[in-house]
Amino acid sequence: GPVSELAALWEQRGRRTRRLDVSHAFHSPHMDPILEQFRNTAAELTYNPPTIPLASNLTGTLVNPQEIDADYWTRHIRNTVRFHHSIQTLHAVGATTYLEVAPSTTLSSLIHQTLDNPTTIPTHPDLTTTLAHLHSHGITPDWHAVLPGAARVDLPTYSFQHRRYWLDARPVSGDVRGAGLLPGGHPLLGAATTLANGGSTLLTGRLSTTTHPWLTDFTVHGVVTVPTGALAELTLHAGELAGFERVGRLTFEEPLTVVAGGATDVQVTLTVAEDARSAELTIHGRPSTDETGNWTLHASASLEQAHGFGGEEESTDTWPPAGAVPFDVDAVYDRAAEAGLRFGPAFEGLEAVWTVGDDLYATVVAPEGLLPDAARYGLHPALLDAALHPLGQQVAELTGLELYAVGASELRVRVAGFGQDTVSVTVTDAEGRPVARITSLTVRPWSAGRPERARDALLRVVWQPSARAERTGTARRAAPWPVLGSARLPDDVPVIHHPSVAALLESVSEKAPMPPVVLLGAATGDGHPAARAGELAVQLLDTVREWLAEDRLAAVRLAVLVNETDLAQSVHRGFVRSAQAEHPGRLTLVAHDGTPGSLRALDAALDAGEPEVALRAGTVEVPRLIRAEPAQPRRLRTDGTVLITGGTGTLGTLLAHHLVTHHGIRHLLLVSRRGPHAPQATHL
Repeated sequence: GPVSELAALWEQRGRRTRRLDVSHAFHSPHMDPILEQFRNTAAELTYNPPTIPLASNLTGTLVNPQEIDADYWTRHIRNTVRFHHSIQTLHAVGATTYLEVAPSTTLSSLIHQTLDNPTTIPTHPDLTTTLAHLHSHGITPDWHAVLPGAARVDLPTYSFQHRRYWLDARPVSGDVRGAGLLPGGHPLLGAATTLANGGSTLLTGRLSTTTHPWLTDFTVHGVVTVPTGALAELTLHAGELAGFERVGRLTFEEPLTVVAGGATDVQVTLTVAEDARSAELTIHGRPSTDETGNWTLHASASLEQAHGFGGEEESTDTWPPAGAVPFDVDAVYDRAAEAGLRFGPAFEGLEAVWTVGDDLYATVVAPEGLLPDAARYGLHPALLDAALHPLGQQVAELTGLELYAVGASELRVRVAGFGQDTVSVTVTDAEGRPVARITSLTVRPWSAGRPERARDALLRVVWQPSARAERTGTARRAAPWPVLGSARLPDDVPVIHHPSVAALLESVSEKAPMPPVVLLGAATGDGHPAARAGELAVQLLDTVREWLAEDRLAAVRLAVLVNETDLAQSVHRGFVRSAQAEHPGRLTLVAHDGTPGSLRALDAALDAGEPEVALRAGTVEVPRLIRAEPAQPRRLRTDGTVLITGGTGTLGTLLAHHLVTHHGIRHLLLVSRRGPHAPQATHL
């Protein structure tokens, strides 16, 4: 028939066709004869509203749950399938992973034709395999519900094996457009937006050794430091977005560091001048745990229109140039080590160095580990930094930076004026084609900068409101809290008391399954605080030991409540922190101020996912480390008595000696567990 002729025509043109194995010609006029009967049958069914947003293939938009009825499904089998529009709608609202519940992967293929690099997961005959695939893509199921009674086990370790064979998967970022932002368009930047206060552009990113592993290969005095090449790359990218492809001036201020195991937030702000001929740019950073807004300026720049290369290409036949004298590459890194710099494999791209008079020539090749990422950058920061290693000093400022080609993996570098404080740099590829140029680059000794400040920085703990708890809210819990011990909750908060861990386990049944969280606490009482502290410590020790020894409770968190107004309960803080170090993820420390309204926010506090939280006046607070500026030196009073706890220990002895010799203190009270029986007591 006509359909077969049409299919044959497309096959002759090299297109693939396939007959659909279906009983009816759905979504076509051939369904009209059965629509009335279908509607009558569908009307006999009960329709419950979906519990998650549903994109309709009938309209291509999110469907109103109240509209899903017999008429809706009747139109569904007759009208056009708008699958393409549905996927676009899901993508716009932030969907990143698509699970195809079907015996084939037909829809997954169509999703890949609709979106750029989506994550699609087929359904396997074994449901557990499907869930495992979801888990490996960052969507973790409720394993306790999927595999009731199962427990986590540690993978075996290999004490003799030091080479990793795991693939380093790049973390997947969500679609920021759902939050009113635009993608940052760069591996170091996650989002961008134009501010409404006059047209400034803001680009933001988060740097960590997890998302950017090559950062760990550059440390200054043991601290992971973002190379100046990365700040130059950020400046070039931001300028390109705004139409300014030349960096007139780039000044490096405070070194940008990344705390081990943590992350650093970065903000790049670009403001165009009134005449639209130039722009000013700043780069700020702060630890991601610092939610107080304490941003540090790390670089500032002026941007302008590109000038063009305007130079001669290096000849590939004369590299290195005639008369070149080899320069010891090992000496470059030895000198860097003396200055406190350590370069790992990602920054060891310097292959050969020569000198010709006052000029230095170098060949830089991207290490194998950088090759997959080199094309994603204008000029990979590790490559640019390696090109500057022979200078042996810290870059203070550069002017006239332009990038002519992107994604280069092999560089030829010429440094004019080598040995002086200010040089010019020309970078080409292996064929002599221009890659980048720096008109002038000023250096200073590393010791003249402030890289050691990150190593010696003082940190202090601050308690900040939990952003996640604020988003969650403090809605009152409907289900009663399971409680061990004698902790008192507000009268309007429902609880179920269990006298012991064993009693809790006996109460578990199909109708009353294992709870995800159990509370443990002590009631405020009378008596001497020291005596009560000892009693509470023994009770807590026995309960926690019994809890941790029970395999059936491996997936249940024990939240230990501590009333900050009860001195006797203060012992719980140190005890729980010690237990958390041995059994991470099993216990949560919840301090509260004893006010009636505080414990009503328990749900939000525990949902914050923190090992320690505090409930104060109904607000959920979490501890954060921030940089503390050293206190100004002040003269201590010498007419009073200084109390030193742990005074006969090693640190107490040193402190006592310092107070006497440097501050003139003459009256000391040294308190310790062993007192005058300590070995140092007689000497003191």
